[in-house]
This record gives sequence, C-alpha cells and structure tokens, in this order.
Amino acid sequence: MKKSNSVVDIFDFVADSIQQYTYDIQEQIKAEIKNVGEKILAEIKITCPISNKHLTKRRHLKDYFVFKIKLTKDKIIGVIYATKQYQIIHLLEYGYINHWNKIVF
Repeated sequence: MKKSNSVVDIFDFVADSIQQYTYDIQEQIKAEIKNVGEKILAEIKITCPISNKHLTKRRHLKDYFVFKIKLTKDKIIGVIYATKQYQIIHLLEYGYINHWNKIVF
C-alpha cells in the first residue's frame, strides 16, 4: 500500500481487500463442495447394485450417477443425481439385497 493521507484511498484499499477476501473464501467453499460431493459420489458408486434387467450385459448402475455444481448469484449447490433409472435412488434409500444376500443401506 502506498503512503497516503487520503481517507478515500484508505477506504478503497480496505474495500478491495474485503472483496478479494470474499472471492478467496468463495473459491475455498466451491473446492470443498466439490471434494465432499466427489467423496459421496464414490461411496454411492461402491454400494450401487448391478442391474438384473439385462442378464447378458449385467450393467452396473453406478455409471448412471453424476455430480454437478450449480452456481447462482448467491448460492452454490452440489447435486448428485441419476441420469437414467431414477428408481436407483429408492434402492439406495430403502436398501436392497446384494449378490452376497446382505441388505445394503
């Protein structure tokens, strides 16, 4: 900061510092939301069942889940959703029997 006796210069410096601090905090929050969302997504993919609908393909339902961050003017929202077969959410919520005959929640 340059030496100045003007109150306006000091006010501008403080305002710029607060604005930069706010921006840095927002970036840290975005990074933390992304980190937590990816951890939750990984946990969902580990416990997700295999489809019995097409026995020849045995498609693993974990491939249907996506994590996205939605940014609005004043909100940062992390969303995990199933792109296909929305019924998977109910399986994960209420539990299902996996191929070892254990109930998974």
